[in-house]
Amino acid sequence: MACFQLIQFDPAIGALVRVFPEIREESVLTSELMNSTEQFFTYVALSAMQRAGLVVRLGAAPAPAAPAMRTPGGVSPDGKPLNWWIFAPDGARHRVDTLSAEEERLSIREVITADTLYDRVATAWTPVSAEERRAHAAARLSRQPTQAPASRIHFIYFENRDRADAAAAEFSRRAYGVSVTRSTDQPSGWLLKVETSADTDASGQIEELTVTLNGEYDGWETRIANGSASSNED
Repeated sequence: MACFQLIQFDPAIGALVRVFPEIREESVLTSELMNSTEQFFTYVALSAMQRAGLVVRLGAAPAPAAPAMRTPGGVSPDGKPLNWWIFAPDGARHRVDTLSAEEERLSIREVITADTLYDRVATAWTPVSAEERRAHAAARLSRQPTQAPASRIHFIYFENRDRADAAAAEFSRRAYGVSVTRSTDQPSGWLLKVETSADTDASGQIEELTVTLNGEYDGWETRIANGSASSNED
């Protein structure tokens, strides 16, 4: 079992507990347990854990004072904390942009589930190791190749190859990517594909130019790096 000691109850966030290291077989309160250095402090939904039958009371012992704790402030899209709030035991708080070595050892002010508490004890999780894992994850993410930008493919049909080639030349002159193939939907016709950036909505301009070039505009499709697509057919 994972063992913890109730320190205090905060109606706004839950029960603050002192979590002891190692998963233990014995279900007795010992001086060895109470004198051991805690693995971390955290908040739990103690009442819910009791109702679910997940908590066994081993006894009573003097509780230590509540510790200072930390919690992330702003968070970047990739999950990296942009700053931190440091909470003093009396509830006062101040913000820091980066954690000092001492602040990195502070427990994280958060509410966790019984399963998370057990897993953290079983894996010897600590607030410092959490920051190390976060840094390693950020480093792995930074090494990943940048995803290729999405493109938008516009479909234009022509009655013959000459018109399709003339239109392709005009769109190419406007710096669009082009390709001409025989149409599978219209065996006697030709398909011109015009490629633009997905960030630019050029469909109106392309449709107007298609009319001028005696073609038939048939909508567009957005293609992203993984090969999937979404379409907007007329």
